[in-house]
Amino acid sequence: MFIKAYIDEEKTLFLETFFDGEYDRKNFSTLLDNIESDMEVLAEHELTQEYLQ
Repeated sequence: MFIKAYIDEEKTLFLETFFDGEYDRKNFSTLLDNIESDMEVLAEHELTQEYLQ
């Protein structure tokens, strides 16, 4: 997983990620692909659906 998702005490949704090291186009592209995959997992999770209602 590349995204940390959490809800604070005010029920605000936060998403965080981290890119370590110097910018490299290929590595950054890989990070974006992994974030996209994580977002799909997050969107399909039952607790996400409950939060969005």
